[in-house]
Amino acid sequence: MGRARAVDNGVPVNTSGGYPFEDGTRQFADARELMRVMADGTQAHTCYAKMLTGYALQRDLVEADRPLLQDLGAVSRAQSLKAMIASLVRSPAFRSRPGGTP
Repeated sequence: MGRARAVDNGVPVNTSGGYPFEDGTRQFADARELMRVMADGTQAHTCYAKMLTGYALQRDLVEADRPLLQDLGAVSRAQSLKAMIASLVRSPAFRSRPGGTP
C-alpha cells in the first residue's frame, strides 16, 4: 500500500542493488539513492529529452536527431525543463519540417 516496511512475509527487505547504466554499473542503497544516481547521470535526462522531443515534433525520431537529444539532455541536467523547452523550440528541427519547409 505504499508504506515502507522492513519485513515482507517474514523476510527482511533488502532495498540495495545495482543497475548497469551507460557509464557503468552503479550501486544504490535504497530508492532515494537510486533516484539521485539517475538524476546525476545523463541517461535519464537524454531519455526525457527524447520523449519530449518526439511529442513536440509529432514524428518518430531518427539517427540525425541524436545531437539534438544529447544537447537537450545536457540542458535538462544543468538547467531546467523550461530551458530545455526553449532550446527545443529554437532548434531547426522544431521550426521546419524534413526537407526544409516551414
